[in-house]
Amino acid sequence: MAHRRNRKPDPLELIGPIVGLAIMLSVLSPKVRAVIMLLPIMSFVGGGVFLLVAAILFIMRRQMARADVPPPVQPRTQSIGDLTQSLEQSISARTKLSPPKQSTQGAPARFTSDLLAELEWRRFEILVTLYFQKTGHEARRSRAGADGGVDIFISQPRQTQPQACVQCKAWNTYDVGVKPVRELFGVMAADSIPSGYFVTSGSFSSEAMAFARDKPLVLIDGKQLLENLNSMPEPDRAAILQEVTSGDYTTPTCPRCDVKMVQRDGSKGAFWGCRSFPQCRQTFKMSDQEAD
Repeated sequence: MAHRRNRKPDPLELIGPIVGLAIMLSVLSPKVRAVIMLLPIMSFVGGGVFLLVAAILFIMRRQMARADVPPPVQPRTQSIGDLTQSLEQSISARTKLSPPKQSTQGAPARFTSDLLAELEWRRFEILVTLYFQKTGHEARRSRAGADGGVDIFISQPRQTQPQACVQCKAWNTYDVGVKPVRELFGVMAADSIPSGYFVTSGSFSSEAMAFARDKPLVLIDGKQLLENLNSMPEPDRAAILQEVTSGDYTTPTCPRCDVKMVQRDGSKGAFWGCRSFPQCRQTFKMSDQEAD
């Protein structure tokens, strides 16, 4: 089928309708002609009035909508102290939180078995480190939570390779068995350390002493440690006493975070927990004397 071509309008074809409209207007009365001539003007004015009314209604609706919207709420900012308090309240909701015990007695004049029993494990390590230092050794403590079974390294002056290693246990309720002594000897063999010391505030089992008897291991129990400390020169003994009994020396230290722990009351009784909970979940069992 052939397509029809679009034909452009011819201006001459418009002459007929225009002439017809002019004749019709000429035969009409003057009033009718006036009304017909006013129709475009009235349409224009009516459209303007419609747009004006629509604009006024739109503005009124926006004002009413704004009046119904409540004022914006300012975001509540929390300081570091508020966040810490919120965390403590959250922790207290799960476990009854008690303040850490503080030692109220002054520094004693001599070392006693009661003092050794009161020292928390970190202060006990410091005590043993100071003892070796005051007796002429180059002793340094290992990093918190990363000792690999060794708490103190002893070396010769200006030497980096340790000549001896020390393991400390502030155990008072039961004896140190053969297992931790054997583990210390394994570290010595693995790191080629010639000799070792195992120091405890309590006692060793007979199996542990038998294991160390023919090895380069020296076992120092609480009784022997007290004798060694109290036989030191008075200035050295006083300096160690002042160092290990300053501040709170009874509350245990978290081995992971190296901060003082706090006493908590859980469903199974009182225990020591890290202050950094829940980031750190390290806990220690609390003795009956500490719970009281």
